[in-house]
Amino acid sequence: RPLLGVLFAVVLTGCIDPEDLNGGTGGTALYVIDASAGAVLVWDDLGALESAATAPDPSRRLTGSLLANNRTLAWGGMCFDPSRNRLFLVSETGTVVRIEGVSRKNGELTSSQDIASFTLDNAERLSESVFAQAAVDPQDGTLYVAENGKSSSRIWVVANAGSQSTGAT
Repeated sequence: RPLLGVLFAVVLTGCIDPEDLNGGTGGTALYVIDASAGAVLVWDDLGALESAATAPDPSRRLTGSLLANNRTLAWGGMCFDPSRNRLFLVSETGTVVRIEGVSRKNGELTSSQDIASFTLDNAERLSESVFAQAAVDPQDGTLYVAENGKSSSRIWVVANAGSQSTGAT
């Protein structure tokens, strides 16, 4: 497992598709943000990655302008919605990128059917805040995002995160 530690140290954050676990990691996908490249790297079989002596190349690489423009991911700002096959990436500034049908995507994402980006309302932000941990409820698709301000914190609840279009606030 030392390989995974090195991998996480280099690329900062990632998540897995929890629906595939079933007691093991074979066939479970690992999604990792490569902030320097503005890309999401995907290894489609975590079991094979864990047993590799050297870091294998990712199975897939997701790129596009919306990912390239959202490189400062919040700490814990990536979450997977297994019920809807969506990946959410939340930046420290409140920009949310949503990738639809992520388990079947590869290459550059340009279609609004595949990728969208919306913003948590800057007018409503706490003083000197950054966004942090994100999670999605697999039952109803609600996105939850933590915001940490200078003197307080709160949770944003985005009930319709799956229907926000690019440019929405």
